[in-house]
Amino acid sequence: MFDDMMRTIHDSKELSVVWKNLRNKQRVIRGAVVAVIASIIAAVLPYLYGRLADIALDARASVTLMATLVVLWLVLSIVRDWMDRSSIFTAEEISVELYDDLTVEFMMHVVRLPLEFHKSKKIGKVMSQIARGVDDISDLFRDMFTFLPAIISFVAANIILLLVEWRLSVILSVACASYVMVTLKYTERIGREQKKMRKYRNAAHGELHEAVMNVEAIKATTNERFENTRLRKKFRKATDLYMRHLAIWRRLEAWQGNILTIGFIIVFSMGVWMLRMGTMTPGKLMMFVGYIGLLTGPLSQLANQYRQVKIGWDAFKSALEYYEMEPERDAEGAKPLRDVKGEVVFEEVSFRYEKGRRILEDVSFTARSGETVAVVGGSGAGKSTLLSLISRHYAPQKGRVLIDGTDIMTATLASIRSQIAIVPQEVMLFNSSIKENIRYGNRRATDEEVFAAATAANAHVFIEKFPKGYNQPVGERGVKLSTGQKQRLAIARAILRNPKILILDEATSALDSASEKLVQEALERLTRNRTTFVIAHRLSTIKNANKIIVFEKGTITERGTHDELMQKEGGSYRRFWELQTSANKK
Repeated sequence: MFDDMMRTIHDSKELSVVWKNLRNKQRVIRGAVVAVIASIIAAVLPYLYGRLADIALDARASVTLMATLVVLWLVLSIVRDWMDRSSIFTAEEISVELYDDLTVEFMMHVVRLPLEFHKSKKIGKVMSQIARGVDDISDLFRDMFTFLPAIISFVAANIILLLVEWRLSVILSVACASYVMVTLKYTERIGREQKKMRKYRNAAHGELHEAVMNVEAIKATTNERFENTRLRKKFRKATDLYMRHLAIWRRLEAWQGNILTIGFIIVFSMGVWMLRMGTMTPGKLMMFVGYIGLLTGPLSQLANQYRQVKIGWDAFKSALEYYEMEPERDAEGAKPLRDVKGEVVFEEVSFRYEKGRRILEDVSFTARSGETVAVVGGSGAGKSTLLSLISRHYAPQKGRVLIDGTDIMTATLASIRSQIAIVPQEVMLFNSSIKENIRYGNRRATDEEVFAAATAANAHVFIEKFPKGYNQPVGERGVKLSTGQKQRLAIARAILRNPKILILDEATSALDSASEKLVQEALERLTRNRTTFVIAHRLSTIKNANKIIVFEKGTITERGTHDELMQKEGGSYRRFWELQTSANKK
């Protein structure tokens, strides 16, 4: 059992991640040494009071020797207690630090994973899995400070018992062997049930997180009762799995308790008989009873630690799956873009998502510095994917994307994205103040620069109407603001970023006429002298674009200015325009 446990602990991947994230490795070693010394002292104490009992019953014994043993017993007990408390405090402190550091390390690694990961996974499930794994490994590391002393106490107790009375020691060894066999038998079943239960519980937490994130849709469709019933069923199933796992665990504990009780009664009874027959002294019997406690305590602790190692390590391995995923990285030898002007060129670019249909096929075009390029097409035509390639959220399987003549695959990610600002249709804001959300575009911006950006984005007036002005909290994901207000904050953030390349992904599609007018005015100021890519649902907003590209099924079918495309009889762009114009007239 213990060899198996040590092999599990020394699995290189898990251990290296934990070791790397320990803040003070020397403190860990010092704490372990203190715990080991305390366990050695504990192993000496039964011998001391056993000897003291025999000396006290000997009329010829020296009172000085008795007093010396009492003082030594007292001093060692006090020292051991203080060392125990010190090691426990150190273990708790290290465990909390490890939990905090691993949580940040794992979550930030998830942030650094490619965008495709975030679009293909239930993030609530991912977060639950990571939180559980990190929590378990932190607890496990804390318990290692009791695990090491338990091993030493167990070994020391066995050796001393064997020296004191080998016949009783053999009986106790049989009980210990039975204890280990039962533990091994049940632990494998417990591990399987635990893994099944946690997998289901993580999935249930993922669905709960998804429901909370979609609260507006639930309320709008009056599906509160449906979601309540659905989620309760999920968590009841998770509870049933937990209780099944717990029942096996409790049966194991019952068997372990029975084995230890029977073993203790047999050994103690034989010891009393040997005392009666004169083959054992009272002091030896006291010593033996003390060492039985020192043996059975660590044995129970080791068995429990074995279960925790199996369960905790499995949970941590599940979390580690995400940590081992390859994050976004710069190519070897990548260099930063310098003095960016903003020219963007696509050269025969083709792209498909993993195991999916081809989204883009041999796309080629040039956006000169300062030009506005509008991208038009039906849903699923590849417009958003096209613009994601510019930010290198994805890499083309074929062809090249160039900025100022440099293949972006050979440039550093930071230098590419520092030159790009995105104003999306759905603006994501942090649950902090308006000022901090705007400043997120440039963390070094002064308050005056934030105010100027908000003014340029037509946001200053509505911000000043809030009770706390720029310090007004926006709520989670900006729920306290209207869609138009959030769009203007996104524009202010982009202005503060001062990019060379701007991407507007249907930035005005969800706005009313009044909001659209204010946002459109702000966008005109923002796009001035910047290379701008626009995905627009309302074609009237892109009429003045330098170039319009029409996409159908991942390929460019038309390109030109508004006037040029309107002259094409039967052209897709002209058809889209006429459909929108006639709809607006109605």
